[in-house]
Amino acid sequence: MTSSVLIVLVLLVLAALAVVAIVVAKSTKQREAARTEAQELRSDPVASGAGVHDASLEAERAAQEAERLRREAAEAEQRAAEAEQGVTVEQARQEDLLRQADERDPDVKTRTDDYDPTPPVAGPAAPPQHDEAPPTPRT
Repeated sequence: MTSSVLIVLVLLVLAALAVVAIVVAKSTKQREAARTEAQELRSDPVASGAGVHDASLEAERAAQEAERLRREAAEAEQRAAEAEQGVTVEQARQEDLLRQADERDPDVKTRTDDYDPTPPVAGPAAPPQHDEAPPTPRT
């Protein structure tokens, strides 16, 4: 082998080593950039779980509010049922008094099939009837 061939071979080996070194350096640089990007993504509040934690707290508060409203609704239903029962008791008491009054009234026939102890219609009294026409306003 001649010295010029040897020099060419050494130069080719050195060029190949330089290409390999450049490729390795570029790959290492890309890996480092990917690591940095991944770390930035991990430090994002959404990725860190802060958003999940906040949403979880909001969901818990909403569940507690819903439970409170269900309890209030159940209590309101109970009060309504008690009030309805009070109405029924009052109606029965009123009907009993009407029956007693009808039993004492000689004009009411309580032994007939169509007897119904209905109370008189309650409401405001009718205004008194006058035979005179109301005064007309002067213009």
